[in-house]
Amino acid sequence: RCKAPNSAAFLSPAAATVVAVYDYDAPDPNGRSAEHGDPSPGWRKWRATWTAEPHEAWTRWTEAAGRPLTQVDFAELLEAGALDLIAPPAPDSAQPADRALLELAARLRTTYADPTDLLALARGFKVRVDQKVESVVTLQSGEMSVAFSETHSDGRPGKEASALKVPGLFMIAVPRFDGDAMHYRVAVKLRYRPTGAGITWRIELFQIKDIDRAAWSGIARQIAEGAAWPGETAAAEGDSDPADEACAADRKLFPVFFGTPEGEAQP
Repeated sequence: RCKAPNSAAFLSPAAATVVAVYDYDAPDPNGRSAEHGDPSPGWRKWRATWTAEPHEAWTRWTEAAGRPLTQVDFAELLEAGALDLIAPPAPDSAQPADRALLELAARLRTTYADPTDLLALARGFKVRVDQKVESVVTLQSGEMSVAFSETHSDGRPGKEASALKVPGLFMIAVPRFDGDAMHYRVAVKLRYRPTGAGITWRIELFQIKDIDRAAWSGIARQIAEGAAWPGETAAAEGDSDPADEACAADRKLFPVFFGTPEGEAQP
């Protein structure tokens, strides 16, 4: 249960796994690491593997990104992800992450939508599912104004329905993995494409690769500091074992590498 002096963990984001090798190469007495010519290689056979499972919310948005969505598809996506929707950063925020998100909106010449407005939009799309899209106009604010008109069952045009304002950007906050307490903010760009039947919608998620790298760096930091891996359940209060406490203290210097035990590892 406790690591040995020659134990190490290897993170492989491509395979979405963490492999702990308890009998890895022994530390060099002169302080050199195993990757720099350790004379005492281990058997590397005693292992434990954890597979990182994507969080349900992360999967919901990443699977929807890039594919065409009907009016109802988009409305149902917003409703299913209602708890993921967050308010945009304050315009006067001094936080670097907030400034970057605001800069994105400025460069795209649009603004972020409020979660309440997005859910109202979802309801509006569902109400107008049988109405024809007459026009889509990009407003000066970066929003889109979608005008609908009713059509009678015999094909005669009906009265023009009120237009809906569709945002250019909105924001979500979702965990990357199951058990991950960290929620990563993602800017979402909304695009449309005219079709014979009306229009289809697409969402584009910004900086997904950066979030992925940050999430794996967070896992590496947790392992190195001896914290529980995402997905582990902590022992109930009163169930602690002195041996476990000693083990937890010993894990603080657990060496972590990006790579595989068989290949070249990056600290």
